[in-house]
Amino acid sequence: YVLELSPREPSYAMEFGTFMHDSLSARTQLGMKEALKVWTKWPYSEKSEKFTSARGIALIKEFDNHYKGQEREVLSNETPFKVAMPGGSFLTGRLDLIIKQQGMSYVLDYKTSSRVGPGFMNQFRPHLQMTCYCHACREFVGDCQGAIISVINTSDSGKIRFDEQVTSRSKYELDLFVFDTFPKLVDNVEKAIRLKSFPLFEANCYKD
Repeated sequence: YVLELSPREPSYAMEFGTFMHDSLSARTQLGMKEALKVWTKWPYSEKSEKFTSARGIALIKEFDNHYKGQEREVLSNETPFKVAMPGGSFLTGRLDLIIKQQGMSYVLDYKTSSRVGPGFMNQFRPHLQMTCYCHACREFVGDCQGAIISVINTSDSGKIRFDEQVTSRSKYELDLFVFDTFPKLVDNVEKAIRLKSFPLFEANCYKD
Protein backbone atom coordinates (compact mmCIF):
# COMPACT_ATOMS: atom_id res chain seq x y z
CA TYR A 1 0.00 0.00 0.00
CA VAL A 2 2.73 2.45 0.93
CA LEU A 3 4.73 1.85 -2.24
CA GLU A 4 1.55 1.65 -4.37
CA LEU A 5 2.49 -1.71 -5.84
CA SER A 6 -0.08 -3.97 -7.48
CA PRO A 7 0.07 -7.44 -9.08
CA ARG A 8 0.59 -7.67 -12.85
CA GLU A 9 -2.19 -10.22 -13.30
CA PRO A 10 -5.44 -10.53 -11.34
CA SER A 11 -5.81 -13.50 -9.01
CA TYR A 12 -8.90 -15.32 -10.26
CA ALA A 13 -9.21 -17.10 -6.91
CA MET A 14 -9.17 -13.83 -4.95
CA GLU A 15 -11.59 -12.14 -7.36
CA PHE A 16 -13.88 -15.17 -7.14
CA GLY A 17 -13.79 -14.91 -3.35
CA THR A 18 -14.74 -11.22 -3.56
CA PHE A 19 -17.71 -11.96 -5.84
CA MET A 20 -18.78 -14.82 -3.57
CA HIS A 21 -18.65 -12.45 -0.61
CA ASP A 22 -20.75 -9.84 -2.45
CA SER A 23 -23.23 -12.51 -3.49
CA LEU A 24 -23.60 -13.77 0.09
CA SER A 25 -24.11 -10.22 1.31
CA ALA A 26 -26.85 -9.66 -1.29
CA ARG A 27 -28.49 -12.94 -0.21
CA THR A 28 -28.65 -11.75 3.40
CA GLN A 29 -29.93 -8.28 2.62
CA LEU A 30 -32.03 -8.68 -0.52
CA GLY A 31 -32.61 -12.40 -1.13
CA MET A 32 -31.44 -15.07 -3.56
CA LYS A 33 -32.64 -13.30 -6.71
CA GLU A 34 -30.22 -10.41 -6.09
CA ALA A 35 -27.50 -12.79 -4.93
CA LEU A 36 -27.56 -14.54 -8.32
CA LYS A 37 -27.50 -11.23 -10.20
CA VAL A 38 -24.04 -10.49 -8.77
CA TRP A 39 -22.56 -13.22 -10.99
CA THR A 40 -23.81 -11.59 -14.21
CA LYS A 41 -20.92 -9.11 -13.75
CA TRP A 42 -18.19 -11.78 -13.47
CA PRO A 43 -15.59 -10.77 -16.13
CA TYR A 44 -13.28 -13.80 -16.23
CA SER A 45 -15.42 -16.75 -17.41
CA GLU A 46 -13.58 -16.99 -20.74
CA LYS A 47 -10.14 -16.67 -19.09
CA SER A 48 -10.48 -19.21 -16.28
CA GLU A 49 -11.85 -22.74 -16.64
CA LYS A 50 -12.23 -23.19 -12.87
CA PHE A 51 -13.60 -19.83 -11.75
CA THR A 52 -16.71 -19.03 -13.79
CA SER A 53 -20.05 -17.33 -13.21
CA ALA A 54 -21.81 -20.69 -13.60
CA ARG A 55 -19.71 -22.13 -10.79
CA GLY A 56 -20.43 -19.12 -8.58
CA ILE A 57 -24.17 -19.46 -9.14
CA ALA A 58 -24.06 -23.19 -8.39
CA LEU A 59 -22.16 -22.62 -5.13
CA ILE A 60 -24.55 -19.89 -3.95
CA LYS A 61 -27.54 -22.15 -4.63
CA GLU A 62 -25.87 -24.99 -2.72
CA PHE A 63 -25.08 -22.62 0.15
CA ASP A 64 -28.65 -21.36 0.32
CA ASN A 65 -30.04 -24.89 0.38
CA HIS A 66 -27.50 -26.01 3.00
CA TYR A 67 -28.30 -23.22 5.48
CA LYS A 68 -31.99 -22.72 4.70
CA GLY A 69 -34.09 -22.36 7.84
CA GLN A 70 -31.15 -21.50 10.07
CA GLU A 71 -32.35 -19.38 12.99
CA ARG A 72 -30.14 -16.31 13.35
CA GLU A 73 -30.95 -12.70 14.01
CA VAL A 74 -28.99 -10.39 11.72
CA LEU A 75 -27.98 -7.27 13.65
CA SER A 76 -25.84 -5.74 10.92
CA ASN A 77 -24.79 -6.56 7.34
CA GLU A 78 -21.72 -5.18 5.53
CA THR A 79 -20.99 -2.60 8.22
CA PRO A 80 -17.98 -0.27 7.80
CA PHE A 81 -16.37 0.74 11.08
CA LYS A 82 -13.92 3.34 12.36
CA VAL A 83 -13.17 2.77 16.03
CA ALA A 84 -11.08 5.21 18.09
CA MET A 85 -8.13 3.47 19.75
CA PRO A 86 -5.64 4.49 22.47
CA GLY A 87 -3.01 6.99 21.35
CA GLY A 88 -5.24 8.77 18.83
CA SER A 89 -5.20 6.10 16.11
CA PHE A 90 -8.22 4.39 14.53
CA LEU A 91 -9.12 0.81 13.69
CA THR A 92 -11.03 0.70 10.41
CA GLY A 93 -12.55 -2.02 8.28
CA ARG A 94 -15.80 -3.69 7.33
CA LEU A 95 -17.75 -6.46 9.06
CA ASP A 96 -19.50 -9.10 6.95
CA LEU A 97 -22.23 -9.77 9.50
CA ILE A 98 -23.05 -9.23 13.14
CA ILE A 99 -25.53 -11.87 14.26
CA LYS A 100 -27.24 -13.00 17.45
CA GLN A 101 -27.38 -16.73 18.03
CA GLN A 102 -28.80 -18.34 21.20
CA GLY A 103 -28.76 -14.91 22.86
CA MET A 104 -25.07 -14.23 22.12
CA SER A 105 -23.52 -11.79 19.64
CA TYR A 106 -20.96 -12.89 17.05
CA VAL A 107 -19.14 -11.59 14.01
CA LEU A 108 -19.79 -13.91 11.06
CA ASP A 109 -17.01 -13.83 8.48
CA TYR A 110 -17.21 -15.57 5.10
CA LYS A 111 -14.15 -17.30 3.66
CA THR A 112 -13.55 -19.20 0.42
CA SER A 113 -10.85 -21.84 0.16
CA SER A 114 -9.84 -24.80 -1.94
CA ARG A 115 -8.93 -26.66 1.26
CA VAL A 116 -11.55 -27.01 3.97
CA GLY A 117 -11.11 -28.91 7.19
CA PRO A 118 -9.56 -28.74 10.68
CA GLY A 119 -6.26 -27.41 9.33
CA PHE A 120 -8.01 -24.46 7.73
CA MET A 121 -10.14 -23.65 10.78
CA ASN A 122 -7.27 -23.91 13.26
CA GLN A 123 -5.61 -20.79 11.84
CA PHE A 124 -8.30 -18.52 13.28
CA ARG A 125 -7.32 -18.95 16.90
CA PRO A 126 -5.39 -16.79 17.45
CA HIS A 127 -6.00 -14.57 14.42
CA LEU A 128 -5.42 -10.82 14.35
CA GLN A 129 -8.10 -9.99 11.77
CA MET A 130 -10.79 -11.86 13.70
CA THR A 131 -9.77 -10.18 16.97
CA CYS A 132 -10.04 -6.77 15.25
CA TYR A 133 -13.53 -7.67 14.04
CA CYS A 134 -14.61 -8.91 17.47
CA HIS A 135 -13.49 -5.66 19.10
CA ALA A 136 -15.41 -3.65 16.49
CA CYS A 137 -18.46 -5.84 17.10
CA ARG A 138 -18.19 -5.18 20.84
CA GLU A 139 -18.09 -1.44 20.16
CA PHE A 140 -21.23 -1.70 18.00
CA VAL A 141 -23.48 -3.90 20.13
CA GLY A 142 -21.82 -3.78 23.55
CA ASP A 143 -20.68 -7.41 23.61
CA CYS A 144 -19.09 -10.07 21.43
CA GLN A 145 -18.48 -13.73 22.18
CA GLY A 146 -16.26 -14.26 19.17
CA ALA A 147 -16.35 -14.90 15.43
CA ILE A 148 -18.10 -17.56 13.39
CA ILE A 149 -15.97 -18.57 10.41
CA SER A 150 -18.22 -19.69 7.54
CA VAL A 151 -16.10 -21.28 4.81
CA ILE A 152 -17.03 -22.42 1.31
CA ASN A 153 -14.95 -25.04 -0.48
CA THR A 154 -14.36 -23.81 -4.03
CA SER A 155 -12.58 -26.98 -5.22
CA ASP A 156 -14.09 -30.09 -6.76
CA SER A 157 -12.34 -32.32 -4.23
CA GLY A 158 -12.92 -32.95 -0.54
CA LYS A 159 -15.94 -34.24 1.34
CA ILE A 160 -16.77 -30.93 3.04
CA ARG A 161 -18.42 -28.24 0.89
CA PHE A 162 -19.49 -25.89 3.70
CA ASP A 163 -18.24 -25.60 7.25
CA GLU A 164 -18.69 -23.25 10.19
CA GLN A 165 -16.77 -22.93 13.43
CA VAL A 166 -16.83 -20.53 16.35
CA THR A 167 -13.54 -18.94 17.41
CA SER A 168 -14.25 -17.38 20.79
CA ARG A 169 -12.77 -14.20 22.25
CA SER A 170 -12.90 -13.38 25.96
CA LYS A 171 -13.18 -9.86 27.40
CA TYR A 172 -9.59 -10.20 28.61
CA GLU A 173 -8.33 -11.09 25.12
CA LEU A 174 -10.14 -8.13 23.54
CA ASP A 175 -8.88 -5.72 26.22
CA LEU A 176 -5.34 -7.05 25.70
CA PHE A 177 -5.69 -6.38 21.97
CA VAL A 178 -6.83 -2.78 22.59
CA PHE A 179 -4.22 -1.79 25.17
CA ASP A 180 -1.21 -3.92 24.19
CA THR A 181 -1.29 -5.63 20.78
CA PHE A 182 -2.76 -2.79 18.72
CA PRO A 183 -0.47 0.02 20.05
CA LYS A 184 2.57 -2.15 19.34
CA LEU A 185 1.34 -2.80 15.78
CA VAL A 186 0.85 0.93 15.19
CA ASP A 187 4.36 1.66 16.49
CA ASN A 188 5.85 -0.96 14.17
CA VAL A 189 3.99 0.36 11.12
CA GLU A 190 4.93 3.98 11.84
CA LYS A 191 8.55 2.98 12.36
CA ALA A 192 8.62 1.04 9.07
CA ILE A 193 7.17 4.02 7.17
CA ARG A 194 9.59 6.43 8.82
CA LEU A 195 12.64 4.24 8.03
CA LYS A 196 11.25 3.08 4.64
CA SER A 197 12.09 -0.46 5.73
CA PHE A 198 9.33 -3.06 5.53
CA PRO A 199 10.23 -6.36 7.23
CA LEU A 200 9.24 -9.61 5.53
CA PHE A 201 7.03 -12.09 7.32
CA GLU A 202 8.97 -15.20 6.43
CA ALA A 203 6.38 -17.57 7.89
CA ASN A 204 4.14 -16.76 4.89
CA CYS A 205 6.78 -18.22 2.54
CA TYR A 206 5.87 -21.72 3.72
CA LYS A 207 2.15 -21.41 3.01
CA ASP A 208 0.55 -22.69 -0.19
